[in-house]
Parts: sequence; C-alpha cells; structure tokens
Amino acid sequence: MRVFVAGLGAALACLLVAACSRQAASPDVDMPPGGPRADLTAAQKAAFDRGLAAFTREYAPASGLGPHFNAPSCATCHNLPTAGGVGPDSILVQVLFDKQTDFVGVLPNQHIAGRQPLPVPAGGIIDRRRGPPLYGLGLLEQVTDDEMRANCDPDDKDGDGVRGHVNVNPHYDGRPGKFGLQAHTSSIRDFIGNALAGEIGITNTVNRDPVKQRDDDAVPDPEAATSVVDDLTAYVAGMAVPKPARAEPEGLAVFSRVGCATCHKPDAGKLAPGAYTDLCVHSMGPKFDSGIMDFSSRGDEWRTAPLFGLRFRSTYFHDGRAKDLPSAIAMHGGESAGSAQRYSALGQADQQALLRFLAAL
Repeated sequence: MRVFVAGLGAALACLLVAACSRQAASPDVDMPPGGPRADLTAAQKAAFDRGLAAFTREYAPASGLGPHFNAPSCATCHNLPTAGGVGPDSILVQVLFDKQTDFVGVLPNQHIAGRQPLPVPAGGIIDRRRGPPLYGLGLLEQVTDDEMRANCDPDDKDGDGVRGHVNVNPHYDGRPGKFGLQAHTSSIRDFIGNALAGEIGITNTVNRDPVKQRDDDAVPDPEAATSVVDDLTAYVAGMAVPKPARAEPEGLAVFSRVGCATCHKPDAGKLAPGAYTDLCVHSMGPKFDSGIMDFSSRGDEWRTAPLFGLRFRSTYFHDGRAKDLPSAIAMHGGESAGSAQRYSALGQADQQALLRFLAAL
C-alpha cells in the first residue's frame, strides 16, 4: 500500500500579456515572506497564529517525538528565509521505495535513545530530498481538478513535445495530487498529517497510513490532536505569497519565448496567479531518475516546481544539485530539454534578462 505521503501559439501570447500586466502592477519592493495573507478573517488569523506556534514547536521524546524521526519540528526542514521557507541544504530527507511491499514514504534517519536505526530493506531505493518551500500552497490548493487536467496535455495535442499528466493517489480521494515533489497528495491537510507522522514521528488520525497512526513509545496515541493538524493546515494555507521584488517584463518575455512558461505557467488556475507551475508531473530525463515510482509518477517525473519566492533560494531542484540559476536551467532535461537548449542559444542580453526575471520572483 502506498502511504505517502516548444511552439508558442496565440494562447501563450495571451498568457504572456496577462502575466506582464500583473507584474507591472507589482510593487517595486521586496515583500517579506511567511506572514499571514491580508484577506484572512479574524478566526483564520487566530488559527494561523496557533499553526505557526505548532509549526515551530520542538517535540521531545516526552511529547511524542519518534521513536524514529528526521527533525524535532516542522520548521527545522522549512526555515529559509523564514518559517515555511525552503529547508537547509544540510538536511536531506530520505525517501524510500520498497518494491517488495510497494511502499513509498519517508525513512527517518534519527531515533530516540534506546532504539536502533531503521534499515533499508533489501532492494530498497533511497532518494534524498530537500524540504521545499511552502509559500503559496494555499493558492495552489484552490486550483481545480479540471484546471490541472487542462494544464497537462498528456497526449501532446499541441505537438510541442511536452506531455505532462496528473498523479492520482487511489488510496486517498482519487483526485489529482498537488503537493509533494512528485504530486502524491491532493490536500494540504493530508500532506501535513503524513509529514507529522513520517518526519517527526507524531501520530495523528489525519495521517491515512494505519501503521503510523500508532507507535510503541510511552506517549499515548494519537500524539497530536486533530485540532493541531487543523491549525497547521490553516497556517500553511494562510501564508502570504511573496510578491516579485520588481517587474521584469523583458525577462518574462524571454521566459515565455524559450518555452519555460509551457510548464511553469504564470497562472496555475484562476485563483493561483503568479504560481509559475502547471501542477503536472513531467519527465526531467534520466539524470533526474530517482528510481522511485510514486503512483503514476515515474522516477524521472517530477511536479513542475512553483516559483513563488524563487529569489529566496540559493540552490535548486529537489536535492539542491544546482548551485545557481544558469546551472539550474542547463540541467533541465527530458520534456524541458528544448527550453534549456533555446536558453543556451540566446544572446547574452536575453540570457541576463531571463536571469533577472527569475531572481526577482
């Protein structure tokens, strides 16, 4: 049982015009990330504040930590430049694919006193991943299933060589996944329930893996009340989206011209402007093949990363392998290889315009 957790036509031209208009309206200031959205009600703001406290809380064995875990708090792996941001390069979570049991999930690498490390099963595949930023997830959750499917073009009807598809978790609600690096989970709440159990060892009833709804430490289960998961959900969903530091219309035009916007769509849906993702999974080529099959997402297939707050990152991709933006662009393979090649063929002025655009997001 699974538990886890290009040719550009008139439509893209319209997309570009809309995105340019939105960027031009953005304030020419650096917006602080991680705070609450301005449209939260008083009750939502109160839940957001409780969720922030839960997100930064450090658990101990006496409060349910472990017995196996990766970190004592959510914020340990999502903290740059603020709580809710990307994780440090020094912390890479182990994701295990056990072909014998068809298990995909976190394999914690720490344990409380008196316990032994968890072994990698014979034939198991391990991939190490950095905690992604959580900014903008509340907007992504509002993208409809129909919008996601319309974004993907799995049969490549437009002939651009890009064949994205949705990843459906049949053990949950049967809906396309939005969250997780391979898009395995459809809701923030489910994602948080899974992460509490898998990453910190905090049992809860929202986590859908019955094996991890209980553990054998001395703390009664569930170790986190459902209300805690609800508050964490309110916090993650209520975080403000970092606005671009400045408008870069020339760079945006290059971004679209070379084909980046085919997958990094400026608007994922009507209620998710500025996301720069289609929320589909795409082949990134053999160099990105982890060997982990996560439902219908193959090892070389990854969800298009949203670009909210990109300027707050210093390394890129799921494992931080790219140390700067030019390297990140050049590493794109598979369905995105054409865009990387078109970027490489650009003149220096256009390349720099694109880099300035990305660095302002």
